Amino acid sequence: MVRVTVWLSGILFVMLALTAVAGDKDREPLLKKRVEAYWEALRINDIHTVYYMEMGTVEKRLTPDVMRALLSPPYRLVDYKVKEVKASGDEGEAIIEIELTSSDLAGKSFSAPSQKERWTFINDNWYHGGPAEKSDPKTSSAPQGK
Repeated sequence: MVRVTVWLSGILFVMLALTAVAGDKDREPLLKKRVEAYWEALRINDIHTVYYMEMGTVEKRLTPDVMRALLSPPYRLVDYKVKEVKASGDEGEAIIEIELTSSDLAGKSFSAPSQKERWTFINDNWYHGGPAEKSDPKTSSAPQGK
């Protein structure tokens, strides 16, 4: 009886592990679509779409004004290529190649180094960035009350 229980427990563990791996693979196509939509929105300067695809928006730590300020540097995205996406549980990663231009370059563009981005799966969708880091009072440099 004990052998049967141990054997069944082992089978259940393997099945759960395989289901988790299959779930990651099911999320990768959705991650790729979200990464492409995000970068296309950046390319066409669709700040509204980019804003609502940010993890900071989900967590209510990013405002539209801050988003506009972040997206108004001297460079403009000309083109992008999604090189790779990986999903592992609720965490994702994308590697992007980008081409930028600037008014200072008289219409010429240049390739920037590849970027590795973090994506987070929450509320049944992928969002750009990771969750806010929670500060640990034991490691914080701020003075602690007594």
